[in-house]
Amino acid sequence: MNIGSSIQGDAVHKWQTYSYFIGGSPCSGKSTAAQALAQAHQLQYYDVDAQERAHVAMANAVDHPIMASYARMSWDEVWMRAVKLQVNEEFQFYRERWQMVVADLNDFVVPPPVISEGAAYLPELLVTAGIPPGRAIFMVPTWDFQWEHYQQRPFIHGILAQCREPEPAFRNWMQRDYEFGQQTAGAAECLGYAVLTVDGRCSHTETIHRVAEHLGLTFP
Repeated sequence: MNIGSSIQGDAVHKWQTYSYFIGGSPCSGKSTAAQALAQAHQLQYYDVDAQERAHVAMANAVDHPIMASYARMSWDEVWMRAVKLQVNEEFQFYRERWQMVVADLNDFVVPPPVISEGAAYLPELLVTAGIPPGRAIFMVPTWDFQWEHYQQRPFIHGILAQCREPEPAFRNWMQRDYEFGQQTAGAAECLGYAVLTVDGRCSHTETIHRVAEHLGLTFP
C-alpha cells in the first residue's frame, strides 16, 4: 500500500466536515467576515459568487435551463420583469449551480478547513450536504442597509448604464435581493441555521465577532 496516497485520499473530499459556510443575500458583509476569519485562523477561502461567471459558461440548456437563459439575457431582460419571477429564478439558478459548487469544493485538500461564502449557499443545499447548524450562518441586510450600501459598489453603475430605465431596474434589483434574503432567512431558521440581520448598528468588527462566535471561532 502507498501510505502517502492513502493519507492524501483521506484528506480530499471532506469539506463537509472541515468547512464553514456564510450564506445569505448580497451586501450583508459575508465576504468581509469570511476573509477576516480566513486570515485569523489560516483557513482556505472560497468565494462561490466569484465563480459564477465560470459556472454560467459551463451551463447547458438541458441540465441548467435558468443558468443558460441568463447567459443570453441583456440587463434589461434580467431586471425589467416581475420581481416574484426573478426571485423564483434566483433560487433555481443556485440549485442548478450546486453540483458545480460541490465540484469546486471537492478540489480542496483539507485540513486546513475551508471557509466559504456566497448567496449560492441555500439552506436546503447545505442540509443535503450534511452541514450542521454550528458550521453555517446566514447574513441578511435590512432594506435600508441594502439600499444604501449597494449603491456604493462600483460595478452597479456599469450594469445600470446598460439599462434603458436605470432607476426602475435598480428598484427591481433591490426588491429581488431583499425578497431573496427574507425567504432565505426563513428557510434557514426552519432548518435550524442561525440568521444574522445586518442593519448597520454594529461595526464591521462587532459583526465579525458575532459570526465567529456562532461558528465556534475566535476573532481578535
